[in-house]
Formats: sequence, C-alpha cells, structure tokens
Amino acid sequence: MLKKVKDYFAKKKTDKAQEEQMDKTKEYYKLLKQGSLFIKFIQDDLKKAKSNMNRHQRRRFEKTLIKGEITPEMIDYYKDQIDNILKYLEQSNDNK
Repeated sequence: MLKKVKDYFAKKKTDKAQEEQMDKTKEYYKLLKQGSLFIKFIQDDLKKAKSNMNRHQRRRFEKTLIKGEITPEMIDYYKDQIDNILKYLEQSNDNK
C-alpha cells in the first residue's frame, strides 16, 4: 500500500514537471513566432517603401535583416509604427 502511495506522488510530481516544461516551451514558441512575424513585417514594409524610403537606408535595413539583426536605427524608424506592427501581429496570429 505504501509503495502505491509513493508511486502515485512520484508520478504526480513528474507530470507536474512535464506540464511546466510544456508551458515554457509554448511560451518560447510564441515569442519566436512573434519575432519572426515582426521581421516579416519589416521585410514587407521595406518592399512597400521602395519609393518613400531613402535607398541607402533601405539597403542597410535589408542587409541587417539578412543577418538576422535589428539595429537601433531600425528601432528608431519603426517605433512610430508600433500600432501598425501590433495589428499585423494580431492579424497573423488570428489567421494561424
């Protein structure tokens, strides 16, 4: 009888640990997905802004995006468009 109780609590403890690990994995996946959607938003915006944006600045942005980096210059440029970015992220999350 004592062995059954010990096994029950051991199983419950491992189940709880697995559940916590799953929650962490889901949160990590969600953050990665939002990051990739943000980079996709910037890429789409650069394609649209070919006529509006300075050519040299646009090329710098494209080169740093290829490397997977986000520079302070890009942050300054896109900080005014936060509402549009958040709407894009919500729309992309709703579609998937």
